[in-house]
Amino acid sequence: MRLTRSLGPAVPTDPVPLFTALAASLSVLRRREVRVLFLRFPPETVSGIWADRVD
Repeated sequence: MRLTRSLGPAVPTDPVPLFTALAASLSVLRRREVRVLFLRFPPETVSGIWADRVD
C-alpha cells in the first residue's frame, strides 16, 4: 500500500507513533494538515471519527 510504504523501512508498531506517522504522510498526500486526536470512548461504542471537511 502506498501510504504505508511512504512511512519508510521501519514502520512503527506502537499506536501513537504509527498514527502520527500516518497523519504526516497523509498531510503530504492531501496537501493539507491531517491531525490525529486520541480520545477515549466508552466500551461498545464508536471506535473512531472521520471528519473530512471541504474548506
